[in-house]
Amino acid sequence: MIGPFFSINESNIGHAAMRAASRPIPQDAPAEMKLGLRTDDSGHEEAYIEVSTPQGFSRGIRIGKPRVVEILEIQDDEDCRTACQRYIDDLAQQARQAVLDAQAHSEHFGDSNLDAGDEPYVAGPAD
Repeated sequence: MIGPFFSINESNIGHAAMRAASRPIPQDAPAEMKLGLRTDDSGHEEAYIEVSTPQGFSRGIRIGKPRVVEILEIQDDEDCRTACQRYIDDLAQQARQAVLDAQAHSEHFGDSNLDAGDEPYVAGPAD
C-alpha cells in the first residue's frame, strides 16, 4: 500500500506498478520492464510501461493521464490513496501478464499467434 507521502503522478504510479509486477516474476525472466514517454497522434505526451524482449516482443501499457487526474480530484486523502493503489494494482497485473506473454514468446519464438512486433501494443488505461 502506498504511504501518505506518495506523490501521485504518472511516473511514480508507473514505477510503483513495475515494482509490484516484478515481485512474483523470476529474476531470470527474459522480459525487461521500463517506464517510457511518447507523444501520441494529437501531440500529447503519455507515460507507459514497456515490456520487451530481445526476441522482438514489445507491449506498452499506457498510464492514463485522465485517470491520474481523476484520482487527484478525490477530496478525501485515504480514498485518494486507495484509488491510486487500485490503479497501481491494475497496471501491475497488466505488466505481469505482459511478462508472462513475453516468456511464452521467448519459449515459442516465431509463433504468429502471440503479440510481438516492432511497435508496442498499447493497452487502454486500467479502470
